[in-house]
Amino acid sequence: MNAIVCVKYQKKNYIKCKVLGYPCQIGSQDLEAVKVACLLKSKYQGKITVISMGPERARKHLGLLYALGVDEIILLSDIVYAGSDTLVTSEILSKMISKLDHDFVLCGIKSDDSATGQVPLQISARLNYGYKEYAENRFEDFRLDSAKNKSVIVVGRCGSRTFPTLTEIKGANGKEVFSWSNQEIGKNNEDCGIAGSPTKVKKLYKEKDIDRKRGVFWVGKVDDSVKRMLKYSGLSLWGKEDMDVKKG
Repeated sequence: MNAIVCVKYQKKNYIKCKVLGYPCQIGSQDLEAVKVACLLKSKYQGKITVISMGPERARKHLGLLYALGVDEIILLSDIVYAGSDTLVTSEILSKMISKLDHDFVLCGIKSDDSATGQVPLQISARLNYGYKEYAENRFEDFRLDSAKNKSVIVVGRCGSRTFPTLTEIKGANGKEVFSWSNQEIGKNNEDCGIAGSPTKVKKLYKEKDIDRKRGVFWVGKVDDSVKRMLKYSGLSLWGKEDMDVKKG
């Protein structure tokens, strides 16, 4: 089993996780994908390669992932990548993925900063891979033979804490994070960064934490429930009939 995990380095104000007690500027959802890869490795054996596109300062944060059981980490770093949108990012990551031996690609659901969730789907389309999503705690349903055809696999929270062994922690010390420049990737400089990105990001907003234990439920036929949901969300032009809402 050879797995590639795509992770994103994020700004300090988006730190949501720690590795070995150290604040880690890796997306919390991407870290879940790393955990899933390590748990699958313990079951099937094989190699885990983490790839990330970002500045050189991401190196020390990426290096922490070696202690979780990652075998190789590659940082795609070049000044021409600055300001790349999801379209350019997915193309650069896809070019890197195509150069590596692998059975499947793992990604988190979304990043903690922009939270678009677009990159995994775009990688799948660019490489003509299958696309699969696993809900929270359902990664155990994954079977290696189901990945016979290469796929991009998006995972939710794995629901399991990974405790690195003392050997893994010691082995992580001093391990190299390999760097690839755009010259090695082979993409035209003019098609990278802000110049090559059709999307222009003016500002990022921090996502509000959502209380997922509260919600609104409708009991009845699917069609009726959809109509009620649209009206409740203010997305329809229908009148204001009673909705018979059951809150919980």
